[in-house]
Amino acid sequence: MSDSSTPMTGLGDRIAGKVKEVAGSVLGDEQLENEGRLHRERAEAATKVEELEAQAEHEETEAGLAARERALVVAEQELAAEAAADVRQAHLDEERIRADQEIEREHAARRTAAEVDRVSAQRTIAQDEAAAARQRDAELREADQLNAEAARARDIAGALDRTREGD
Repeated sequence: MSDSSTPMTGLGDRIAGKVKEVAGSVLGDEQLENEGRLHRERAEAATKVEELEAQAEHEETEAGLAARERALVVAEQELAAEAAADVRQAHLDEERIRADQEIEREHAARRTAAEVDRVSAQRTIAQDEAAAARQRDAELREADQLNAEAARARDIAGALDRTREGD
């Protein structure tokens, strides 16, 4: 854009051009009139250039602001996406931790149940062994009684046989 003295120079050039144009018309000097018209047109063209430069600068500034706004919107969207991803990851992490804890609880419950089963089986085996030992002892006592009765019966039979032989 031009410096601040340009608009004043443009106004001065327009006035000077108009004065020359009017003077040339009044005096009948076509060259002076044409010079004044050209002077005025040059001043108007310079003013138009300044206006277009100012407009271009303004539009460039607006475009820069719009670009910055779009960049900010994109950055906000990226931050929102990152935040959402972080939240999703946190939920996944929490879910994984809960699942791991549940697996550990189930594993501990299975270990406890297995230990209870093992202890119960050992008790049952011990009770079965004790019952078998009692039954064996009872059967041994019964066998001893039967052997004792058989021995008495043999003794009686032997005594009876001897008594019959002596008769």
